Amino acid sequence: MHPYGSDRVRVRDDGAVVLSCRVAKEGWQARVAKTLTTSEHPGTAVLWDDECFEVLEIEVLANSVSYTLGPWGEQHTMRAPSTYDAATETQRIADRRDVVTRVKGRHAATLLGFLTGHLPAAVQEQIANETGTNAPRLTIVSAIPELAPSIICLNMIVAARMGLRPTPDIPVAILLLSGYMAISAVVRAAFAFLNARPMGSVLGLIGYGIYYLLSPKRGKRIGPLAAPRGEGTFQLEIADDVKLRDAAKMREPLFTLLSPAEQQRIAARFDYDYRHTAASTAWGILIFALLGVVTSVQTLRIAPRPTAFLSLITAGYLMVEQIVRLTQLSDRPIGSILGVIARPLSRKFVG
Repeated sequence: MHPYGSDRVRVRDDGAVVLSCRVAKEGWQARVAKTLTTSEHPGTAVLWDDECFEVLEIEVLANSVSYTLGPWGEQHTMRAPSTYDAATETQRIADRRDVVTRVKGRHAATLLGFLTGHLPAAVQEQIANETGTNAPRLTIVSAIPELAPSIICLNMIVAARMGLRPTPDIPVAILLLSGYMAISAVVRAAFAFLNARPMGSVLGLIGYGIYYLLSPKRGKRIGPLAAPRGEGTFQLEIADDVKLRDAAKMREPLFTLLSPAEQQRIAARFDYDYRHTAASTAWGILIFALLGVVTSVQTLRIAPRPTAFLSLITAGYLMVEQIVRLTQLSDRPIGSILGVIARPLSRKFVG
């Protein structure tokens, strides 16, 4: 019988196998003997070198654990046997190392909670998943030092009012910053406590954003503005032709300002009908043009200036143009002088 790793094995005179291990085997349990009130429960079934053994006894020593194994009884039902081989022991060692690493990471994350608790919520949750740390607790721990500046400033002001100290000369910027930090601490701590979810701070977001931009492995990092797991919005991949149709739909008010020939070409490519938005667009321009005329007239009365006169002419022309367009839009599409502005934004849709 071949032991694996650092384990040692010996066979007793009665045929039982004693396996000495430095670390306990997870999931291995000893046989429970039959009593007057309970039935017998066999120990863990262990598959070892094509043979099946039962864990009869477990003896915990100062620096090791000793397992006494015996042949598996045929009268017992084998439910979930444990395999003892090189691959399984290698995996056990890797799992133990992973646990040790997680424990160290959890201690480090907790000790540095006054810093890690300022990171974005998604980053805090990643740290919690990797180290087993409580993410909301990191936020609460980080909120405690944030109260220190405001407490110090408040103590100095109160002491000066009571005559215990001279009036402090605290810059306004320091007072505003300490007040903001106090509000941030209270809001973040209350959110983490009531919702059991972490919450970062603005300073932590800025700091992590700089680190993210300078990180050589940015693709493996969580984005500064990424939503925590389970809070993001799922989006399906949208085809390019669908995006183009949606973009055309959003630009319909601009299309109504183009020439009739350009509007016809757009209608031939997309589901565009000028009657849907032409009238409302014309009314909107008419209202703004009317306001422009009134404002320009008032300005010319108070202080005549060339710019006010130019504004009056422009607003008056647009007002007249929209009135003419509104009288004809029910029959056919009518362009506008504003099509000069709309044309660069509609070039790819005209074709």
